Amino acid sequence: LTEKEHIFALIGGNGTPIAQALMPFIAETGLPFLFTMTGGTILYPNPPVKNLFQVRMSYAEEAKKVVIFVVEKLKIKDIGVFYQDDAFGVAGRSGVEKQLAEYQLKINGIGTYQRNTVDVDKAIDALKLANPKAVYIQAVGKPGIEFIKRSFAKGFNPIFLGQSVLDSFQVRDALGKLPIELYMSEVVPSPLDTKLPLIQDYQKNMAAIGKKSFDYFSVEGYIGAVLFAENIRRTGGDISRESLTKTFESMAKFDLGGVNASFSPTKHYALDTNFIFHLKDGQLSPALDK
Repeated sequence: LTEKEHIFALIGGNGTPIAQALMPFIAETGLPFLFTMTGGTILYPNPPVKNLFQVRMSYAEEAKKVVIFVVEKLKIKDIGVFYQDDAFGVAGRSGVEKQLAEYQLKINGIGTYQRNTVDVDKAIDALKLANPKAVYIQAVGKPGIEFIKRSFAKGFNPIFLGQSVLDSFQVRDALGKLPIELYMSEVVPSPLDTKLPLIQDYQKNMAAIGKKSFDYFSVEGYIGAVLFAENIRRTGGDISRESLTKTFESMAKFDLGGVNASFSPTKHYALDTNFIFHLKDGQLSPALDK
């Protein structure tokens, strides 16, 4: 792509392992690497990589915000963690750990599973023994859902806390009306929240290309496209790697349509707020008033 097609940037990729594989090339060449759908730690160095920008906050930051919600809104301080035993999972566990330390608390119970498996029973047994009141789940869809289902079947029924990769729609559809308590974090607005002009535009443009189903991942991709287009608009079309960085870093409080995006020289991810939903009786609703 770079040598034969002479592309200007890579935009809208997916996954922590892919990002890890690409990062040495990105650092060496200065190729703009934009809006990858992962919150892996490697994409959030301090200070930021000049040519690297994200829509979403990191997995660690998302986990920290969920812990703040659980401790301050739900008044629960006893939290365990179930996570995938790799860089993706460790990022979430680290975020929980660091935010609990801010409250002079520690994780109560840890359970892990191996990537590309649903071997979650040992993790459930370990967490059931620790018996935390809430469990943060840093897992992808299938093992995360199996963890919830099998935990309930084994008589372990804490408040479950899910993060964006787990996908609240997928969890809702898979669990049905299973009588559990679950709070889900998402890093972009709901694709169904048509009160927001951003989502009205998203749905209209998705429909225009024949897409009839809406999901969080396509919202994230759409926001990335909006941000890239705004960068070009502000630059006047004469875009370069240098202008790309300079323009993004000056983009503070850009209104996407009811949601603000902000970058700076020290912050290369757009959205500071996560969106927490409560799942009950098969229905998702905003948890802001909980």
